[in-house]
Amino acid sequence: MKHLNSEPKKNSRRRINDSGFTIIELLIATVVFSIVLLVILTAFIRTSDLFYKGVSMNNTQEAARNITESIENDIKFSNSPPQDFNVTNTTQGQFCIGLHRYRYQMGHQLNGASGDYVMARDTVGSANCPDTSTTPVDKNTLEELAGPGMQMNHLQMNCSGGSRCIVSVHLIFYGGSPADADELFYSPKNLSPTHTAADAQCTGTLSSSQICATADFSRTVLINS
Repeated sequence: MKHLNSEPKKNSRRRINDSGFTIIELLIATVVFSIVLLVILTAFIRTSDLFYKGVSMNNTQEAARNITESIENDIKFSNSPPQDFNVTNTTQGQFCIGLHRYRYQMGHQLNGASGDYVMARDTVGSANCPDTSTTPVDKNTLEELAGPGMQMNHLQMNCSGGSRCIVSVHLIFYGGSPADADELFYSPKNLSPTHTAADAQCTGTLSSSQICATADFSRTVLINS
């Protein structure tokens, strides 16, 4: 009787040991898990790109706003309206409003090097504005108004109305090297890729949109009589 009762226990134990996942089931589970993980990872990367894109756009717009606001404040407290100007391309120069001197480099990306500048100002006396000396500029004393990776392609001030000035600026930002910048931008006027055009805009492609931003900002300033 004991021998007969022991057989069912062995069979039951064998059935328990035989139950489990097969190789095919494990492979299917691995593939499904990999697909889910890939979808989650892709969504995370895309979300990170959109966040970085938003930060870049906000910083570029804020810098354009700061440049025009700084010029606006100087116009308001100046005794005489500034001269009109309209600069684009790779022009380098300066202009003065009140006791502030503005130095600019068009089509030049702010690279973060010591003393590098795109749109900077310093405080000077009327005798030193504009600076006609040949002494090299101490760029470390300049207050930079743009941000890292930014470039100014257009700056205009029109005070021909007599009672007001219109100040406009066009900034771009790109996170790559200047050699690759033309692939990120196009010019609406001629539809050709260029990162130095006064109207350069981002191409908006998925692969480059997170490292490209542009900002146009204009403000009207009333001139104190």
